[in-house]
Amino acid sequence: MVAINYTPDGQTLIDFMRDRSLVRGLQGPIGSGKSAACVMECLRLMLGQERAINMETGLRTGPRKVRVGVIRNTTPQLETTTMKTWLEWLPENVFGPVRWRAPFRQTIRLPEIDLEAEVWFLALDRDEDVRKLLSFEFTFIWLNEARELSREIVTAAISRVKRYPRMIEGGPTRACVIMDTNAPDEEHWWAIMSGQAEPPEWMGEEDRLTLIRPEGWTFFTQPPALFDRMGPDGVLQGYDLNPNRENGKYTDQTYYTGLLHGQTRDWIRNMLQNQIGRLFKGRPVYQGFNEVLHVAKEAFGPVPNETIHVGVDFGLTPAAAFGQDLRGQVRVFDELVTRDMHAKDFAKLLKKHIAKHYAQFKVVITGDPAGEGRAGTDGLTSYQVLAAEGVKAQPCWTNDPIIRTGAIQTQLNTMVDGRPAYLLSPACTYLLNAKKGGYAFLKDREEVDKKSIFSHVSDAEQYMAVRMGYGRKLVRTGDAAQRQSVQANRQQNLFNRGGSNRKLARQSTLISRGLRG
Repeated sequence: MVAINYTPDGQTLIDFMRDRSLVRGLQGPIGSGKSAACVMECLRLMLGQERAINMETGLRTGPRKVRVGVIRNTTPQLETTTMKTWLEWLPENVFGPVRWRAPFRQTIRLPEIDLEAEVWFLALDRDEDVRKLLSFEFTFIWLNEARELSREIVTAAISRVKRYPRMIEGGPTRACVIMDTNAPDEEHWWAIMSGQAEPPEWMGEEDRLTLIRPEGWTFFTQPPALFDRMGPDGVLQGYDLNPNRENGKYTDQTYYTGLLHGQTRDWIRNMLQNQIGRLFKGRPVYQGFNEVLHVAKEAFGPVPNETIHVGVDFGLTPAAAFGQDLRGQVRVFDELVTRDMHAKDFAKLLKKHIAKHYAQFKVVITGDPAGEGRAGTDGLTSYQVLAAEGVKAQPCWTNDPIIRTGAIQTQLNTMVDGRPAYLLSPACTYLLNAKKGGYAFLKDREEVDKKSIFSHVSDAEQYMAVRMGYGRKLVRTGDAAQRQSVQANRQQNLFNRGGSNRKLARQSTLISRGLRG
């Protein structure tokens, strides 16, 4: 029998493999040995399976029977990464052949210890694929790169372990689900259940209950591979290798430093420093956003005795942005983001939020002009629904996308008395992620992705800034502003191809001419 020489290099890896929880999760940076540890844990569990009961004698003299599920989100990822790693440790010529047609299966036979194992490799990237998983009966399951899998897949996986071998044959010695992943985003079930993030405010109580970590679930988080190197002024100067990184014996000094080239700050934080966060690939709507310059080091609130401006976007995913205009600096300190919420429920939520946090302030609310349209259900406009709940709001004077986005873009490009003309509180995670790329154009198109959760709160912020007067500055600057408004009329399909936007774009052109005259 072939010998495998494996020693986990890192205390987190050791603790993960020693733990006996029903569900174990291992999160770490790339190159930290997560996948190899999971493969070796699968092998250890297989070897630890007790012999089956001999039906004639009642003694455990039968073979060690094991059925393993190895799951990844897509077939290409399953073949090129998960199975590749698996077969590097458990090659076909030693442990048994693979049936290379879906669903892939390796049959392991080790007669020296009477091990008879089936390893099924499955791609389950959609909730509909749960049905595929539910047809299997496993001893244990490995979920590889779990941040790409839904919570429903995990729930289904738990229900399919401890089902092989049959109890009449002695049952499984150790049934469990093991998972590994790179750091997920802030709203991912892993981030919330592991305690790294709180449930978002928009999430309903029923959904929140499903994200309470059950007894028997344990999450393990590896240390970062790199540390920030900060200058005396608090500005990032570079990165230093973490001397206590895990799997360091098997990665040379240049492995991580070589990965830094051409990568964004967010990618480095997420993939190398093991911090939860989102990675975006689209072309951002805003240019020139600098997190060091435009985001405060600590969360801040409103300045007393100054008006709070609130921008509101309607629809099925209504959102609000809260800010103040202080001597030319737009300071955005709060946001309200929802999903699948009706206008009446949003009105109640907005009223409650303002009463709880800003009761002592003068609050001016400005919303999407499209909210003046009547709903097909009750015949009321969004503004009438707000008014019925005691929330007074007015529509923005324009819905011209060039003016709206320009109101924020101008602030990002401007300094006022040595300060950035736009400052965002780090507590506004949606607006922060929007600026970093969540609010982006569709691929190969000059149209904003309106289905993104970040587009609605970005629109709300734009209405807020226009009400502060920054949109008006665009149309007051003369011929250039008039050309911008005319351009908006031509490019109104950037956001919406509807006739209402064409009408608003023509109105903005007329306004610009009137102000010039």
